[in-house]
Amino acid sequence: MSVIAKYILHLYPSVTHLSLADVQQLSSGPAMALVAHPAVGEYHLLLSDMKGQNFDVIRFASYRTACKLRFIQKKTNFHIVDIWNVIESFRENGLKAAEPRGAEVFPARLEQLVGSIYVQLNKRLPPGQQIDPVRATSTMLAWLRAAYDPEDSGRMRVLSIKVGLALMCAGKLTDKLRCEFFLFI
Repeated sequence: MSVIAKYILHLYPSVTHLSLADVQQLSSGPAMALVAHPAVGEYHLLLSDMKGQNFDVIRFASYRTACKLRFIQKKTNFHIVDIWNVIESFRENGLKAAEPRGAEVFPARLEQLVGSIYVQLNKRLPPGQQIDPVRATSTMLAWLRAAYDPEDSGRMRVLSIKVGLALMCAGKLTDKLRCEFFLFI
């Protein structure tokens, strides 16, 4: 059985058998778009871990959302990334300056931006607490892609990325708001 067929069977557990014609038909549809997406596995792993935490029993939506965001923050190791490191990464990648309204960033540049955040983080951490920047980058990219590019167009607005990364990093609320103000002008 091919990798695509196994992945489709994993996504759709109600399907019990796939013929070659079925795989070819599904490969041209939305299932192939999921298989071709490298971060899909990371995103599904993140969702399954989140479901295992049973956040849905929390009664109030605001508390439930806060718990889910905190879970994602810890899974992506963004709880140890300082807001000032995010600002510095935007400067290094040429995204600090005010872009025209609706400017978009391509996945390769976004991967470079997020990767530089984790590389800078590893420079500050002691050797025993180092994180895997490749895995952390792919998990954060999967979350950003799911949150800000649900149609899978391959591009995301720079403004959305700035807000998403500032939201997820550690820091005081006033520092985050100040950061958002300075990143937008």
